[in-house]
Amino acid sequence: MFGPRVSLRDRSEVYRLGDRADVLTQVGQGGLVASVVEQSGQRYMVEAILRSLEQELMDNSCSEYTFLTEFFNVRGDHANALFMSIFDAALEAATKFVAEFLESTYDAVGVLICIRLNHLHQRLMQQRRVPCLDPHLNEMALLLWPKYDSHSDAGCMVLRHANGWTGQVVRGQPRRLQQLMDRHISSIKAATAASLAPVDKLPHFVGPLRPYWVRDPMR
Repeated sequence: MFGPRVSLRDRSEVYRLGDRADVLTQVGQGGLVASVVEQSGQRYMVEAILRSLEQELMDNSCSEYTFLTEFFNVRGDHANALFMSIFDAALEAATKFVAEFLESTYDAVGVLICIRLNHLHQRLMQQRRVPCLDPHLNEMALLLWPKYDSHSDAGCMVLRHANGWTGQVVRGQPRRLQQLMDRHISSIKAATAASLAPVDKLPHFVGPLRPYWVRDPMR
C-alpha cells in the first residue's frame, strides 16, 4: 500500500515528473480509504500518502475546532489549548509517521511535491480561518525542507564525482548522466511551477448529525 518503489521498465523514468503533480489539484478532496486500497493492491507515492493523511487531519480538525469554539464558547489561545488537549496524540502520531517514512525515501521530486502540498494545506486552513493546525503544518515544513536539501546535496555530490567520468560517447548524443539530470531538473522546475490548480475557497459548514467539512450547497 505504501512505498515509493514502483515497477518501471525504464528506470530513468523515475526522474520524470509525469502526472505526479496531479496530486496538487486534489487538495480539498477526500483521502485514501485504507480498506479499499488494501483490496486493490495499488501502491502510492509519498506525495499521495501525505496528501491523504493531511487531508483527513484538516477535515477532522476543522470539525472538532468549530464544535469546541461553539459549544464551549472559547476563542483564540483558549480554543487552541482545548483543541490540542484532544488532538495532541493524533498529531504526534501523524508527525512520527511522516518522519519515519521520509527516512526511507530518496525521492527528491516526491519530497518537493510534498512541500508544495504542505504550502497549499496552510493556505487552505487560512482560508477556512481555522488556526489549530498551524503548529503541525509548520512542523511538517521543518521535516520536509531538510530532507529535500539532503537530496539536493547528494545530487550535487554525484555530479562532482561524475565530473571526471569518461566513457564512449556517440557523437551528437548527450551522455546518459546528462539525460538523467536534465529530466530530473525539468521535473523540479515543473513541480515548483506557479500554475497550480486553485484551492477550494468556498464556505464550509458543520452538519448537525455528522460534523464534517463539506461544500455548502446554498452557496
